Amino acid sequence: MWGYGFLINPALGGYLADPVKQYPDSPLVELLDSIFSLRAKNPFLLPNVLGSIFCIVAYFLVRAFVEETLPEQKLEPFQWNRSLLLFPSFCKKILPCGA
Repeated sequence: MWGYGFLINPALGGYLADPVKQYPDSPLVELLDSIFSLRAKNPFLLPNVLGSIFCIVAYFLVRAFVEETLPEQKLEPFQWNRSLLLFPSFCKKILPCGA
């Protein structure tokens, strides 16, 4: 499945990038251009939105259908300070993190 994403996503991104230039007579593109100003400010909005939707759908599918394999005795509660140690400047601004 990982390999399919590398094949399909660039093709979809190219197909959806700058839709005002690629599909100038499409009523859907005209509607989206009037709402999101695709022509001037956001010509690459559609591929990014589609990629975000795919990620969100994948998250919920994994959350719903993939079973946790770590035994319950070894599970630990989530802690922000441990996960934000990779980004110390962000950590210092937002949360009281300690190394």
